[in-house]
Amino acid sequence: EQQRQKEEQQRQKEEQQRQKEERERPFRTILDSKVVPPSTDSYIPRNELSDKLKVAVFSQEEDYKDFFISITGNHEVGKSQLIRHVLGGYSGVLEVSVDNDLPPRTAIRSILGVTDDSAVVRAFVEAKSQLGRKPIIIFDVHEQVTNPGVIKGLSNFAKDFGFEKKLVKVLVVCSTAGTAAGITGDGRRVDFFVPQLTREELDSADARRVFEIWHGQRVEDDDVERIFDLVGGRIGNIKEILVLGRDGTMMGSLDKAIAWMKGKLLRDVRQYETIDRCGGFSPKGECLASWLAHEVARFP
Repeated sequence: EQQRQKEEQQRQKEEQQRQKEERERPFRTILDSKVVPPSTDSYIPRNELSDKLKVAVFSQEEDYKDFFISITGNHEVGKSQLIRHVLGGYSGVLEVSVDNDLPPRTAIRSILGVTDDSAVVRAFVEAKSQLGRKPIIIFDVHEQVTNPGVIKGLSNFAKDFGFEKKLVKVLVVCSTAGTAAGITGDGRRVDFFVPQLTREELDSADARRVFEIWHGQRVEDDDVERIFDLVGGRIGNIKEILVLGRDGTMMGSLDKAIAWMKGKLLRDVRQYETIDRCGGFSPKGECLASWLAHEVARFP
């Protein structure tokens, strides 16, 4: 009988522990979430931009601390890398990929393993208490997102959980101005634009060090100029060219990699035209598709 009682006590203890872990799992998921900072081998520091974004995220100014941040910029300019550089290592940072098929609230519930908003609220309340600050949610909006319900859902979530409940700091990352314009949070928004790298930034010692790592050897000034003439300061495209143009790869030369990139951009013109109709970002405010077609056509 004593043995049976011991076994029952042990079973009850284990069940209590299981229930405790089940209750804590949602907020511990938040606490354990982090973004991985970019390696020094693949990141070109942009100190001024980094400092501004950090201030925007952690600002305690009464007028803006509960606003969400709309982070916009052209494709391949390094928005995600910049965010990971600024927030890498912080606990309580959730990344949520947004597409046409999954409303933001549903995505959050799925990540936390809960079924209703009240459980989401409890998780964020506890996580905020444990962290001593608001948890951070990064909504990365795919360029193809056009579903009005998803866009409105993002706006409502930012307003509800960020401004009204004051439980999270919301960052929304977009590559198309039309999508970003629809995510207003009823005006509770701070805009943060990430520009392309300038020609001067590409000449920095940090940039040239990273270029050499990507390409496997020194990249000459004339080659940097040729690449910049084609893709501008879109660092993602620059990396593609340098990696594909390494010795020993299928292309094996910068000439072939640059020619390949030119073809890729030409094939993508129709996609860029679609983006344009949503309000694409372009140098000097020009029509992105027209500008891109002109630049590619004039490139030898």
